[in-house]
Amino acid sequence: MKLTQIIVLLLVGSIFSNCTSPSVETDYAPNVSATDSTTFYQHIDSANYYRIKGNLAEAKRFSSAALSQSEQLNWGSGMAESYTNLAYINLYENDFEAAMQHAVEGLRIAELCHDEKSQGFANLLIGYIYFNLGDTNQVLPYYNKSLEIRLTLQNNYDIGFSYSYLGNFYAAKQQYDSALYFHNKALEHRLQTDDTRSIADSYLLIGATQHKVKKFDLAFENFQKALLQYAKINDKKRLAETYRNYAEVYMSQGNIDDAFNFLQQAEQLAIETGSLDNQITIAEQLATIYYKKEKFKEAYDNLAFHTAQYKKSTGESKYRDIVKNILAYKNEKEKKIKQLEFDQKEERQKIFMIAGVIIIVLIVGFLIFLFNRLKITKKQKEIIAIRKLQIDKAFLELEVKNKEILDSINYAKRIQAAILPSDTSIKSVFTDIFVLYKPKDIVAGDFYWLEQKNDKLLLAAADCTGHGVPGAMVSVICNNSLNRSVHEYGLTKPAEILNKTKELVESEFAKSSERMMDGMDIALFSIEGYATASDSHSYQVEFAGANNPMWVIRKDNPTIEEYKGDKMPIGMTDIHNPFTHTELNLSKGDLIYLFSDGFVDQFGGEKGKKFKTSGLKSLLLNIQHLTMADQHQHLADFLSQWQGPLEQVDDICIIGVRL
Repeated sequence: MKLTQIIVLLLVGSIFSNCTSPSVETDYAPNVSATDSTTFYQHIDSANYYRIKGNLAEAKRFSSAALSQSEQLNWGSGMAESYTNLAYINLYENDFEAAMQHAVEGLRIAELCHDEKSQGFANLLIGYIYFNLGDTNQVLPYYNKSLEIRLTLQNNYDIGFSYSYLGNFYAAKQQYDSALYFHNKALEHRLQTDDTRSIADSYLLIGATQHKVKKFDLAFENFQKALLQYAKINDKKRLAETYRNYAEVYMSQGNIDDAFNFLQQAEQLAIETGSLDNQITIAEQLATIYYKKEKFKEAYDNLAFHTAQYKKSTGESKYRDIVKNILAYKNEKEKKIKQLEFDQKEERQKIFMIAGVIIIVLIVGFLIFLFNRLKITKKQKEIIAIRKLQIDKAFLELEVKNKEILDSINYAKRIQAAILPSDTSIKSVFTDIFVLYKPKDIVAGDFYWLEQKNDKLLLAAADCTGHGVPGAMVSVICNNSLNRSVHEYGLTKPAEILNKTKELVESEFAKSSERMMDGMDIALFSIEGYATASDSHSYQVEFAGANNPMWVIRKDNPTIEEYKGDKMPIGMTDIHNPFTHTELNLSKGDLIYLFSDGFVDQFGGEKGKKFKTSGLKSLLLNIQHLTMADQHQHLADFLSQWQGPLEQVDDICIIGVRL
């Protein structure tokens, strides 16, 4: 038998096999029980929470759990929403190939089970993926389909996002009239919701587009509205973007002084929120301004930072090119396969009328097509391998830089630890004391302070502006000023120490050409004759505070007495009143507590709420009978249980002393 005859027989057998196989069409369950639905949406909500927090691994884990549950229940709507949720997370990872696969699968299932909400989201995601890959011809059909579905469902929140994506598309095409139309439509629908962030986004996008058409007054007006909305929700990342947009308009007007002021505010917030894209753009703009001001060193430093970070980001653009090539190849292959399936279906209908010669031609054509596809695939694999090596090299360089930065911060931690009183020095003067000290980051803005002058002991818990490296730098200035107030100026009364410390800190900050709004909240007390006192001795305690209080629990009266600090910080402020001096008599066995706001501001518990001051009061009253060492352990264990998987929001410092 000849080879061509064998091929014909195999193809005919395959065709008949396809004709006799039943079509696969899954009948999805339209609904699930209330219990299953609640569990499913708990997974989805958790995935969204971790995605916003930047923990994409946890976000994917919860989305995958939702997908697995909905697959077991054969719940089409749940599967569609899980796939689109995974696609959204993939976009945060810049994994466009996985995003496209998940979005397309979500759309396919949503169409089968007539889930219009998921169809609207999936179409929007697919259009956005094409937009990021530069395939603009594919964007509008998906965006328009998403908008059409969402207008039918009449959900203002979803409609606003579809209009906003259309506005961004036309802005990228420099068709600003169309961009303004769609951004204003987005704002119109978002104003009918209570979503502050999306409303602010629309104002910012409208202002940026007005800037492009040189309508500067309208741009400023919309930026101001965006600024007010972002400030309500303390969205520092978007506040930085708004300040940067302000600066861009001022630069267009030739007003480099105002542009410079807004860029400095934008840079501070961009660094605080870790927004590298913002920092790269801001550095380039600052370099231009410094050059115009003839400050060439500052111009060079900012340009060098911009160039270095921009080079690092090129790895991402190379990755996008690779993904675009892969998706283009896959789309072409899928089109060919669909065309082939269509041809085969026609051939099945005409099988008894088509001659064997035509079948052979089809086979030869298919083999040629397959051969060409294999050649293209091999070439694509070679290109991908080369580009993967380039990306791996870039990642390795980034890892080295990250290690250098981490090593520097760890060294700064050792320096900061040197200014804190050691456990030995604390225990040598106070016989029964604990210090719960837990920085949010490697270094902290919180610190505790102990000094002895003549027969007086001075103890304080301080909270400087911010946390991490900026907070630590402020803490060094404030700690040094406290030491100078005692040792250089010979002060021992808490109120006098705080007055002098405020003067010294303001003097340090005044050296800067910028207005420094950083400072310190502190609770400080002194006790005289503690080391030589008898059991029946009465102690004279003096207290002063900047924003922070001192709490006292007397051994014979288990309630909390609160001695409040003055409502002003140590630092640059418009209030210049002297600090209030407070005196009280305490006995042996009485308790004193000093603390920063980190413990009471920590989110946690079953509802993810703040612990609050009232919670700390109840906790301390419940454990006041324990030794100070046991109180320390109880507070640490409680904090860990309360916080759970949530992020620590601030530095934590609590000091407890039993007289």
